[in-house]
Amino acid sequence: MSASATTTPDALAINLSVAEKFRDNWVAGLSLPSAEFLTPFAPHAVWYDHFIRLHLTTLKAIEQSRMRWLGCLDDFKASTYAISPTPHGAVIQLKFSGIFARDILPAREATQKRFLTHVCFVLGIDDEGRIEKVDEYLPMDFDDGKDVDGYKVRDGGVVAKS
Repeated sequence: MSASATTTPDALAINLSVAEKFRDNWVAGLSLPSAEFLTPFAPHAVWYDHFIRLHLTTLKAIEQSRMRWLGCLDDFKASTYAISPTPHGAVIQLKFSGIFARDILPAREATQKRFLTHVCFVLGIDDEGRIEKVDEYLPMDFDDGKDVDGYKVRDGGVVAKS
């Protein structure tokens, strides 16, 4: 990525548009053909899946991972929590929900639980408006996930064992 990406007035708008396309592709789920899912990616894109600790080095591997993830879920839905463009990419926070119906081995065996969890994608976007890097953060216990109103609250007082 060249230094010009940080100085062009349109960088944030371009990166927001790319991030929205990435989000829309997740919202579409399995109805989106593989080739269309990969359109916002640079040919040399890499993906770091911090959920199951994978480094995906080809577009084929990226698409296989998406298909494995969506293939283990029933009633999958993705919705937007926040999208924040940056001069070099974007941070996307989505909510994923569904039923963890089939194993995603070797990481997890299916629990049949209905879930709602937050997932974060940090996108690196090149000067041509293509995704060249994804860092994905999803909790390993995603099927026990809650929306933020179900989180434990800490106010700075004594922390008791729970």
